[in-house]
Amino acid sequence: GLMGFRIVTCEGFEADDILGTLAHVCTEQGCECMLATGDRDSLQLVSPCVSVRMAATKFGKPEVTVFDEAKIQEVYGVTPPQLIDIKALQGDTSDCIPGVAGIGPKGAGELIQKYGSLEGVYEHLDAPDLKPAMKKKLEAGKDSAYLSRMLGTIRTDAPINTDLSYYNRQAGDPPAAAAMMRRLELHTLLPKFGLDNVQTAASVPVQEQKPVVTLTYHDTADLNALYEQLKGHPVDLLATVEDGNILSASLSDGQNIWELQAWTEGFVPFMEKLLADETISKRTDNAKALYTAVPCRSIVFDTGLAGYLLNPNASDYSRERLAQEENITPLPCEHDN
Repeated sequence: GLMGFRIVTCEGFEADDILGTLAHVCTEQGCECMLATGDRDSLQLVSPCVSVRMAATKFGKPEVTVFDEAKIQEVYGVTPPQLIDIKALQGDTSDCIPGVAGIGPKGAGELIQKYGSLEGVYEHLDAPDLKPAMKKKLEAGKDSAYLSRMLGTIRTDAPINTDLSYYNRQAGDPPAAAAMMRRLELHTLLPKFGLDNVQTAASVPVQEQKPVVTLTYHDTADLNALYEQLKGHPVDLLATVEDGNILSASLSDGQNIWELQAWTEGFVPFMEKLLADETISKRTDNAKALYTAVPCRSIVFDTGLAGYLLNPNASDYSRERLAQEENITPLPCEHDN
């Protein structure tokens, strides 16, 4: 695969069966195995060598629980193999496993806890503590129960490569992986896999790239002098606007960057003059927010609007996301002394 991980398929076998086969090999060889999944069927594979990292969502937030034998006993009150028999009784409509009609998760769990296995349940149909109604359900659904157990058992004999060294991570193709993530708008995954600065085939050819310009950073400025310096020249402007108020602004003339805050003396009148001045063409990332703060003139480019025009279906037009998509890396800055 593009990330350097092996992709395993096997005709006639489900993904669970491939996981089961590899988990079985790890158990045989005494290797520690962690299965990352959101499918609780995999819990039946847990052993002294195998644990399951179960992904779920709770109250709208992602949650991960690691299941080993002790955790399964704590949560379900049974051993991992007994989970198969519980499912045989309760069924699972999502997997087309019928189970026994009228028996749910609670009843199935109690039966397996008491009698140990599906065979144990049917050996005790005449037990005095088994209610007549439950006995009737079990008798009527016996064939379905055993069929359901067969359907719910993950296979461990898929004919795949079982040499564990074969699955060592390879080099992969980082540029292609980064390009695919950007195309699918999986932008938050890029930094997680260290791909946020990886150039892709869509990058500008080296011979066409402009030389890197080092910008000088200023965190203080005489705003009157700065305004006179910027008059008649284009500027790049990034501003933080909340409730119609500009709280901060970053300005650049291509050589320098000025970082200004609302508490800077003369900040508000400076921003009003700057934004209203027709001789200063301005490029920004959120013109709409600026218009809510002060009257604006000569805004010639808006990256957010341009991003929308290029891809109206995107969910995010932030400059960070657009920079990743266009393979733009931050320019270096030098602080003035």
